[in-house]
Amino acid sequence: MKNWEHRLYEREEATLFSEAYPIGNGKLGAMVYGGTGGMRFGLNHDELWAGYSVENSYKEYDKESFKKVEQLALEGKYLEAEKLYTEKFARHDGGAYLTLGDVYIKMPEGDVSEYIRELNLRDSLASVRYKLSGKKVEVRTFASYPKGVLIINVKTEQKCDYELLFDIEMTNAAVVKGGRVSFFGQCPKLCQRQLDRGDRYFDLEEREGIRFSAVFEAKSDGDVSASEEKLMISGATNTTFFFTCETSYKEGSENGESEYKELAQKYIDGAVKYGFEELYREHTEDVHNLYDRVDFSLETPYSFDAPTHERIQSFFTDKPDYSLIVTEYNLGRYLLIAGSREGSRAANLQGIWNEEMNAPWCSNFTTNINTEMNYWPCVHAGLFELIEPLESLCRVLTEKGKVAAENIYGYKGACASHNADIFGYCAPAAGQATWSFFPVSLGWLLREIYNKYLYTLDRDYLESVYGMIYSAAEYMIDALKDDGEYLFITPGASAENVYYLGDKQAAFARSSTLFMSIVRETVSNFIEASETLGKSSDLLTRAKAAFPRLLPLRITDDGRIEEWYFGGKSVAPKEVEVHHRHISHLYDLYPSNVINKKNKPLFDAARETLRVRGDEATGWSLGWKINCYARLHDSEGVMRLIRMFLRPVEPDRVKTMSGGGVYPNLLCAHPPFQIDGNFGFATAIPEMLISDDGEELNPLHALPHELANGHFRGLHIKGGRVVDMEWKDGKITEFNVYKK
Repeated sequence: MKNWEHRLYEREEATLFSEAYPIGNGKLGAMVYGGTGGMRFGLNHDELWAGYSVENSYKEYDKESFKKVEQLALEGKYLEAEKLYTEKFARHDGGAYLTLGDVYIKMPEGDVSEYIRELNLRDSLASVRYKLSGKKVEVRTFASYPKGVLIINVKTEQKCDYELLFDIEMTNAAVVKGGRVSFFGQCPKLCQRQLDRGDRYFDLEEREGIRFSAVFEAKSDGDVSASEEKLMISGATNTTFFFTCETSYKEGSENGESEYKELAQKYIDGAVKYGFEELYREHTEDVHNLYDRVDFSLETPYSFDAPTHERIQSFFTDKPDYSLIVTEYNLGRYLLIAGSREGSRAANLQGIWNEEMNAPWCSNFTTNINTEMNYWPCVHAGLFELIEPLESLCRVLTEKGKVAAENIYGYKGACASHNADIFGYCAPAAGQATWSFFPVSLGWLLREIYNKYLYTLDRDYLESVYGMIYSAAEYMIDALKDDGEYLFITPGASAENVYYLGDKQAAFARSSTLFMSIVRETVSNFIEASETLGKSSDLLTRAKAAFPRLLPLRITDDGRIEEWYFGGKSVAPKEVEVHHRHISHLYDLYPSNVINKKNKPLFDAARETLRVRGDEATGWSLGWKINCYARLHDSEGVMRLIRMFLRPVEPDRVKTMSGGGVYPNLLCAHPPFQIDGNFGFATAIPEMLISDDGEELNPLHALPHELANGHFRGLHIKGGRVVDMEWKDGKITEFNVYKK
């Protein structure tokens, strides 16, 4: 094993979030900044969200007005339909993901030398090592999934005095008992975006935000004392700090758990009785079980062990470090293991790592690609159990989505919209129709759930998720309209993109390719799941009758995949932003696999669509496009986009919405940081190594010539199969397919 393929490190402390190293156990997350005088740890818990469950407010919507929106769209009055929709439905926002706060270790001052700050991906361990006045100091940090705690161990070669200082947001009380400090607090009922927009729900005064308890304790060979401001350690050579947090949240409700305070204490009690080394051994056994399922390596002439920022820079020299691709891939798997475990909440826009009370786009579940993208790498890497948090989110959205479907749109089944939150917010988001109107998002989320079945063929699992697939399909079938030629959902939009209608900009059309790609796949999966499980229903009869008439993929008169459907001949309207970051009308190329070499006209049209859209994009979009180029068997396109994805972005560059790449810690720069790009990249590597349409395997179909030698073991494909492969000079030298 080449250490540099599983390691990030620097010789300087991090001063910005985009330089720090993430650790986590699914629930608890921390950004480790390092440092010597004041060593910072940014803390998160996956259930700290502003807001509360608001499905009772869905009854305020006027579903009859939505029927008017549909009729206007059918009549080709797209601007009128959009105006009515925006006025009547794009009114509210869901909640927002929050930060817990920071803690700092104030270390003794002195001459610092031989400083190293490191993230070991395989061991899920962040460490800082240096010499203080010639004596060794080591600080190791990990988040234990088995114990439910975050652990920081400080070892010094000589006895030292130091302090753990608290800066915890949203607290209203603290209790000190011995060497333990317990903080209690509550999240706000409205997030900053809701306050800025004057958002109000009818039952606001009656509701409460999520409550939480955060607990810290120290165990040391020195003396420990505590206050509400800090834990103080004196005369110590070995100290372990323990942290956990629990909340009142439970499955879509802000007040579902009454024993969260006791549970937090229980987690700390269960950890402090063990020594650091024993806890670390248990932790590494846990994470190795997941991380070691895959072994990917590249043999390149210029691979070298160096600080990560130097490796990024070397990638763009005449001696490129192509092993950086392996490290970036491994980081994606690491982030899934650290950020999405059984019993935790689904990964949001920033995973579980957020330093702001008012995060970009509220760090919520953005469901017009980003949340789904977070779970793309799971199946290839055999990390099937890490999909469970997404399943949990989908269960909440299905339950709340039934209320939304009936009261907002007037249809049966369940639906969700563009921005969701931990409470299952399913109503349209406030703002422009181009992103607000996205009632098919539950279908896209559930494709990632159904994909798990396709890779495992676990019938019991399929049975457990069948009800959600049924409800999503029921909404779509109930909402279909007929223009005499096709069945479709109306109006249609293409995620965040708009076109010119005369001298106006329009988002709505009669329907859209994105909407109908999701509808076709959801209905198809429902039919297939029903037949697999031997289930019959009136809905299945309706689905089978409707499926052949669903609006198909169409090719425009200029040779591209149609993005908006207006009825009649397929035309390409003039786009306001030709090089838009979203490529939603290529859904059937990736993530779905409807467009492939078996249908040359669609395959060629997809290639032309991607060409016209252009390569330049934000970070997560680059990740999506690499997967598309892999599906097009375009090795040059894959490598070109890999280079763009790994472009160095200055750590202080935020909210520019252009020129994506990676920060010094290899986190994806949208900019700002969005974790979905990391997951898109982690998916693209297996996608470029093997083409699997469920019938034929085609290894190395999109392998760039620069990556001509390497191996990949543990690559999961559909049908419960696994591939081990090795290649030399671009040719397969080992290829084994076996059942797992």
